[in-house]
Amino acid sequence: MSEKILFLPGTLCDQRLWQLCNWNFGPDYTDEHILLDRQNTLEAMSDVLYEKSNGQPLHLAGFSMGGYVALHFACQHPELVKSLVILAVSARGLTDHEVRLRKKYKAFLENVPYTQMTENRLAELIHPTHLTNQNIIKIIRQMEKYLGPEVLYNQFCALTERPDYMAQLQHITCPTLLISAEQDKIVANTDMRKMAEVINDCQIINIPDCGHMIPLEQPTTVSDAINNWYQNL
Repeated sequence: MSEKILFLPGTLCDQRLWQLCNWNFGPDYTDEHILLDRQNTLEAMSDVLYEKSNGQPLHLAGFSMGGYVALHFACQHPELVKSLVILAVSARGLTDHEVRLRKKYKAFLENVPYTQMTENRLAELIHPTHLTNQNIIKIIRQMEKYLGPEVLYNQFCALTERPDYMAQLQHITCPTLLISAEQDKIVANTDMRKMAEVINDCQIINIPDCGHMIPLEQPTTVSDAINNWYQNL
């Protein structure tokens, strides 16, 4: 019987985040994409994984928000995680300044209709060399439009205040693969390097010429890394 890999997307992302990737996990695995759209707390998102586990260890692959949820679940329920693949995630908690900014943006979302992310925001998410790639932009815009402002608000509320898990990472007992972008403006590459030093059974891949949207910007590198990871577990 094949083992299931649960893919967890980032904020305002769904399974289209991975559509440029070419999966070849081998016959031992099947994949399922989890959409964390209705839950507005970290615990509620974690409960989705708990229910999916049915008491059996999971393989979790999470990007950004989804990666943080996967880390949270692994720290809370290490016995229910068989392996982790984490892309573009920092385990550190938010600074007081970051919390204030997030609360301010939360209030903005409550009072101002959200239309779409600005060009400046896109420039924060994507490496400059990929900003002219209309296929990447199209996928981001499609996901954003489909999921909409209510999902954005729920996801933003869930991670507005989040614990610092750096110290708890030492309790993760499963094999872990970290994938980091060297020019990520959202998640510091140095944070992921520090995470790799704390997690016991850990590999890290640092991808150059790439921003935050790693699976869309460098799908071949991501595919090769993750396929190889599962084939050799």
